[in-house]
Amino acid sequence: MVTCTRRSWLLGAAATAGCATLPTVPELPGRWLGYAGHRWGIRDDSFPSDPGLNRWAVGRRAVRRGADNLELMSDTDRDGPSGVELWTPISAPLRVEFEVTPQGDGLHPDDVVGLFLYRDGRCEVDIELTRWGTAQGPDTFHTFADRRVRSAELRSSTLPTRHALELSPTHVRLESGSSAGVMVSEAELCACAAGDHVLHINVWRRDERLRPPTRVHVGVAFVSPT
Repeated sequence: MVTCTRRSWLLGAAATAGCATLPTVPELPGRWLGYAGHRWGIRDDSFPSDPGLNRWAVGRRAVRRGADNLELMSDTDRDGPSGVELWTPISAPLRVEFEVTPQGDGLHPDDVVGLFLYRDGRCEVDIELTRWGTAQGPDTFHTFADRRVRSAELRSSTLPTRHALELSPTHVRLESGSSAGVMVSEAELCACAAGDHVLHINVWRRDERLRPPTRVHVGVAFVSPT
């Protein structure tokens, strides 16, 4: 990648292209926290960068660890929007379960909550909760590296939603659901060595308009396959 994309900061830190061995969280600069039995790196870019030209060095106020969830916050001031992103290495086989609950007035049409795998351009799998700037239409998206996208209206802007990302050595299965419906997608995994992947969670903004902070509670559980 030539331009700074939403995950190029990790690629630069890893000094790799393709499927070389990834660094562990403490080997990278910046902050980290412990949650759900994993160490999570906290993105800490100094300058605005993708997605949405957000700033990613907004201090500890952007992420708070609760008893059973993380509170993540995006905001906008006169310098532009700011987002928060966490990541942790994982390996297949594994099932990761999420509970996402928007706080306050919920997600603005230009808010994005991402639950995704990424380590290079061949290895991207996304669950995204967003309306991509429109007030109506789908609000939950499953996207794979081949750009195949499925979408559903799960009322994720205001309702609690449940999601799962299940990894086998060869496939990934995505599940999203709420009281408004359920969506399931499955695809082959890319050819990364030894099932080594990176799980990310982020909250960010597509627009630059001044508006109140968005707060989202995200619960995460790692479940070994039976």
